[in-house]
Amino acid sequence: MTRRTFSLAYKQEAVDLVKIYGLSVAEVAGRLKLHENVLRAWMRDRVDNSANSLISRSQQNNDVGQLRAELRRVTQERDVLIRALERLVESDNLKSRWGVPTDVDEIHEGFLQMHA
Repeated sequence: MTRRTFSLAYKQEAVDLVKIYGLSVAEVAGRLKLHENVLRAWMRDRVDNSANSLISRSQQNNDVGQLRAELRRVTQERDVLIRALERLVESDNLKSRWGVPTDVDEIHEGFLQMHA
């Protein structure tokens, strides 16, 4: 037995029958000869309601993976900058010379307050 495939438009119309027209999942699935879980999966995958589109789980997982990689990169950049600041503070008495706070935690707190 071959697996049936459905276009995004077909899936969207099936989801709309439940969401917009208020038909039950069981009723719509029965009319379309689908298993209820298939229709529920389509409803769960419907992410962008305003654009009336379905975004696949694999695309969502890909996006999440990219965001995690970006977060990791930005976190590493932040850590490098903090270490550079610590070395700068240790190498020069900035407070006495320039009036700059030398406590790294104090500098970090000030930065967080500025960007809150």
